[in-house]
Amino acid sequence: MTKETGTLKELKVKPGDVLQCVYDMNLPWWTIGKFYEVKECGTPEDDYGTTYANYEDPQPSVKFRIVSRAYVGPKMWGEMTDEEKGALLLAAHEGKKIEFFVPGACGVKWVPARPNWKATCAYRVRPERKRETVIVYSGWVEHGVWSQTEDFNDTHRITFDLVDGEPDCDSVKMEKL
Repeated sequence: MTKETGTLKELKVKPGDVLQCVYDMNLPWWTIGKFYEVKECGTPEDDYGTTYANYEDPQPSVKFRIVSRAYVGPKMWGEMTDEEKGALLLAAHEGKKIEFFVPGACGVKWVPARPNWKATCAYRVRPERKRETVIVYSGWVEHGVWSQTEDFNDTHRITFDLVDGEPDCDSVKMEKL
């Protein structure tokens, strides 16, 4: 959650942003703390359809706090610059894996692609997988319950890999010390 506060213009709000009124010297006290979503026209609207202020002519006395910014998805092929397109074409030519998603079809999940470069699809070079090794030292405690110990009486070492933050179960190794 962000702490940005200011007028609509200062905050450069966009449709889908969620705001909270934090100060208004001209309206009743119950407007303070009220939540609004910025609509396509740039005007904040609450859950009851009540609009507040106007982006083109913001009231200087009204201050909002950004609660969340609207999700802005990746650029579609048709929106990319020539340089961005060239980088993707070169990566594909070099044999790098290309991924894509179609808005609404796959959400934010990227899937492998054999790109045909449609203007309405987003493409990217598949990021390298992040692999890290975790080592845990543990020992036996009362009643045979396995636990991590905080002293130097460790009896076993467990090693496993995390791939993109997820444990790789096939990599688990346990050694007696």
